[in-house]
Amino acid sequence: MPLKYGDGIDDIGVGSSVNNSTLQIFFYDGNGNLLKILSKTGGYDSHMRPVTRLQNGNIVVSEGSGYSRDPRGYAVFNYNIGNEIWYYDVVPAHAITSIVDMDKDGKDEIIASNGNLKQYILDYNLNVLSNLDLKGYIELVNDIDGDGNLEIVISDGPTIRVLEGNLNEKWNYKCWQRYNKHYSL
Repeated sequence: MPLKYGDGIDDIGVGSSVNNSTLQIFFYDGNGNLLKILSKTGGYDSHMRPVTRLQNGNIVVSEGSGYSRDPRGYAVFNYNIGNEIWYYDVVPAHAITSIVDMDKDGKDEIIASNGNLKQYILDYNLNVLSNLDLKGYIELVNDIDGDGNLEIVISDGPTIRVLEGNLNEKWNYKCWQRYNKHYSL
């Protein structure tokens, strides 16, 4: 994940799997020098990955695990201090698909899915703005119909759904078979 911290040079954030119950994200400058480590404890099969840097410099993090179930969610870390300031538990599994300004209010929202069970739109503080009980994984977020509004594309294998920014379904298409899911717009 490229990041810029005041010097105009991209920094790189790299997540890790658990090591002796510690999860870490390492930040390096463009020359490979270690700048910062963010840490927290986790279960025996957990991992932590950087997703993006917010405008205030904080880092959005995806945290996941298998059978240990610790942690499974999203967090915001204060980059300067190094502490986790927000955590939102999403069980059983999850994926942040996109961080975009869905509602055109000048603030980015987090578009996320929790392991084929529920879809979410979260604000910066990880408050749920919208959620929907809908099987499927979020594949992409884009203005696919050219109307100036972003749509969310979800697939569950045999069905592709296009949702509006409020998670209302616009249309769906049944493929009736598994397919190789590679999307690009």
